Amino acid sequence: MLRLLIRGVTDYFQQMSLAVGQGWNRFWYQPSSPLPLVALRIAVGLLALYYVASFSPDLTRWFGPEGWFAPPAGAGQADPVGQWLDARFPLGETLYRFDDVAQRPFPPLYRLSYLTYASSDWELWLMHAAGLLVLVLFILGWKTRWTSVLALVVVLAYVHRAPLLNAQLEPVLAMLMFYLALSPCGVAWSVDSWLAGRKQSAEPSSAPMPPKRWGATVTLRLIQVHLTVLYALTVLVQLSGGGTGGMVWWTGEAMWWIVARPETALVSADWLAHHPLLMDLWTYFVILFQMAFVVLVWVRPMRGLMLALAMLFWISIALATGLVTYSLLMLAGLLAFVPAECFTGNCPVPAAE
Repeated sequence: MLRLLIRGVTDYFQQMSLAVGQGWNRFWYQPSSPLPLVALRIAVGLLALYYVASFSPDLTRWFGPEGWFAPPAGAGQADPVGQWLDARFPLGETLYRFDDVAQRPFPPLYRLSYLTYASSDWELWLMHAAGLLVLVLFILGWKTRWTSVLALVVVLAYVHRAPLLNAQLEPVLAMLMFYLALSPCGVAWSVDSWLAGRKQSAEPSSAPMPPKRWGATVTLRLIQVHLTVLYALTVLVQLSGGGTGGMVWWTGEAMWWIVARPETALVSADWLAHHPLLMDLWTYFVILFQMAFVVLVWVRPMRGLMLALAMLFWISIALATGLVTYSLLMLAGLLAFVPAECFTGNCPVPAAE
């Protein structure tokens, strides 16, 4: 009897181990279509182009040799970043030891950027124009294996050059650009695929779907998991009161404090002051949606609903905060959850399991 019990338990754990291993391999390595990554290349590339181009009006004012963020040239060179920290956060001299930052050859927030090596305005503009050209070629899908990596370098150059200007957008943009640099995002809707089709004398309609690849699956899963963790961390910070000075997400006041800032909201929210119940519902929708998204986006029958609610969610966030580019970027990231068939007009209808 004892021998049968031990054998039964052993067989159970062997079958469970086999099932877990098969599920793990299926989740990460089962070949899938790279079309969602192709769509991500275009959407994220356009937003990256806008991000870099947005520095153009004040390029020399920010990054020029005599600009506000002039790079340090040596041990005796003054550090504008350290001086800014010293003046802006005098308490930091005691708490974070900012008092000796201005004498260091490199600021503590310094990161490698090719823009640092521009010794004149025309060199800076030449680097800027070259970076914009790289992003355009990345969007068009020309030599994507190379331009995807170069596009990441371009974006990081601006992110690293002025870390004090970074906000919510830059970490997500850099993350998506990094994963796209690892992916086969140029196999369709690109100059590369067009040239390959001409070389093989194939009709464009003969191959509407690029072949499935396990590399596409790995990249898509990394993006999906990363975005899901981002939603989870965001809601945890909100519910813990971080960054709000109180527990306003619990009391339903958080969205009012956000839309009441006239310098950020895209539309006037004065009329909402007379509808506290509406503000409470909006606040709780933000919290409940993010909590539900973390779990239900992985359930196939519920994924379409989650993506539809995500559009409503990010449109409302853009109107309330003015973070239009960030909201568009988060919406673009959701393309990783869209089935590849939807990009060819044959979106499947999931059946309940």
